[in-house]
Amino acid sequence: MNRARDLRRLGALASLLSEAGLSRLAGALAARNRTEGLLAALTDAPPSGEVEPAAALRNAAVYAAWIEHRRRALAAQLAQETARVDDARATAARAFGRAQALGRLESVAHRPRVATPD
Repeated sequence: MNRARDLRRLGALASLLSEAGLSRLAGALAARNRTEGLLAALTDAPPSGEVEPAAALRNAAVYAAWIEHRRRALAAQLAQETARVDDARATAARAFGRAQALGRLESVAHRPRVATPD
């Protein structure tokens, strides 16, 4: 009976690890989605207002430079977050698979053994 008890404990631990992995995956996906939203919200048009033409040109140039810098920064952040999502997905899949395998082992351990004739 020790084996069945040990498998139950391992199964519970594997289930907790699987849930933790899924939670990390959800967090990584949420962060990536936020960054994608920020990137999508950037517009090429500077804020409009009543200003002189020379000031408007200067403002447009400054805004264009800021937008380009912001896009690059968000693209780099998005790449990092995508890598985190990929890692979290692989970790969660591995933990889920282990929990499933331990569950199958536990169910086999509870089945009565059938005597086979020699």
